[in-house]
Amino acid sequence: MRAIIFLMLFIITSCYTNNVHLIKDEFGNTEYYKTDYVEIKKIDSSLRLRFRSTANNIIVLEVEYSDNKSYDISKDNRIIIEFEDNTSIKLPYLPESATIDLITRTTTGVDFNPYNTTRYSAPITTYSSKYIIKAEGQLKIFNKKVTNILVERKDSTKEYKVSSIKSSQLLSWYEKLQSKLTTNIK
Repeated sequence: MRAIIFLMLFIITSCYTNNVHLIKDEFGNTEYYKTDYVEIKKIDSSLRLRFRSTANNIIVLEVEYSDNKSYDISKDNRIIIEFEDNTSIKLPYLPESATIDLITRTTTGVDFNPYNTTRYSAPITTYSSKYIIKAEGQLKIFNKKVTNILVERKDSTKEYKVSSIKSSQLLSWYEKLQSKLTTNIK
């Protein structure tokens, strides 16, 4: 029962919140729309997807892949989005977007005194890295549910199953972005 209530709350909030934002680029003197990210996670990696419009009102799908382990890609590798009717689109990587984020975590609370007469907490710092690369491609139409996303790497392929909730979220955000573009043209 609790899970159903949380599901209903999630659906209601995702329907009524503004997920499409107007971005005003004062440097380039342009305006475009961008959606929030839809995030799909695994234990050691994640995908973040969003839509954005261009100056010509073309919709672009951006995908950001991040992993805790380093990986190699070749120029033939792509991120493949598979739909419910077994069709797919292939998004090329943007090599210039490759970054490494160094994550630092400092925790305290380690007791070094075995006799428990005085407590001393020493900070412990751990480091981890996150390897990120982006892919993107123009969309002519996006009217089917996404079922899988394949991340091609040089030596392997990672598969992400997309839940029906995330897929519906992507569809609704695409439709909202498309409606904003059509009302903006008129």
